[in-house]
Amino acid sequence: MSRFLLPLCLLVSLTACSGQGHRPGRDEAGVRAVPPSAPQRSLGAHRPAPSKPSTFEVFHDATLVAGHPRPHAAAHPTMAKAHPSLPPAARPAARNVYWWWKKRNKLLQERLAATKRVDVLFVGDSITHYWEIEGADAWAHAFGSWHPFNFGVGGDQTQHILYRLKHTAFGALRPKVAVVMAGTNNAALRTSPRNIALGIKAIVKTLKEKFPGIKILLVGILPRGDRPTGAGRRALGTNPLLARLHNGKDIFYVDFTSLFKKGHAVIAKLFKHDSLHLSHAGYALWGQLLAPKIRTLLEPRKVLIP
Repeated sequence: MSRFLLPLCLLVSLTACSGQGHRPGRDEAGVRAVPPSAPQRSLGAHRPAPSKPSTFEVFHDATLVAGHPRPHAAAHPTMAKAHPSLPPAARPAARNVYWWWKKRNKLLQERLAATKRVDVLFVGDSITHYWEIEGADAWAHAFGSWHPFNFGVGGDQTQHILYRLKHTAFGALRPKVAVVMAGTNNAALRTSPRNIALGIKAIVKTLKEKFPGIKILLVGILPRGDRPTGAGRRALGTNPLLARLHNGKDIFYVDFTSLFKKGHAVIAKLFKHDSLHLSHAGYALWGQLLAPKIRTLLEPRKVLIP
């Protein structure tokens, strides 16, 4: 009897090792498996839960902020509307973390509410803002009769100006001309000339949407620094890109770089000690240069030729 059982056991063992006796469609644990030849489903397939992101992933994955996934765009209309291909410089962003920014922004809102007429709207950062300080006399002399309004806030980058424009109630005010100069703060924070130009283009687009028929006097970024710097190169490198926005109809580009710069440095008497903000003399010159351009734009029959 044993001589018959031994060959039979050997045959069963060999069959199990070769897989011929394995139950089809089952793995070693007896769980039904998908045959190798069957197509894999791409939709509805079970996927393992993502693990907690590493420090590297947190700082290098654009979808993560401080170790937490950003909310889905569909749940936030403002995010859904933002064009994903636009750089930060062209996306509206507030600076509500700074009390002085909120104070200045509130002040501008109150001034606008109390203003009955604005013909010329000045849009920009601290260089525009400081028309009220270093440039107060030049402002009154050059633009006083044109109902100007200063919409500048110190430290603003293009995205901050864009936010303020989109979230400010101008009421019935309809400026005829907007003087725009922005981007030097972006340049200081290593934003590329291309992205700075896209931010300024977004500002121009927003102004045209808010005030149909407005004419834009687009001013090239003024030089900065008493020696060559990356910020200075990025700022001046933006100007040729801005010049492409000039169309001679409602966007007019002007560049005063050569009058504020000598060699690789700014002209000292036209700037304060930081070689960035204008002095009294700098604002006086800037006012003299801007006034005839603005006057031409306010007269509808004339065409500005920079």
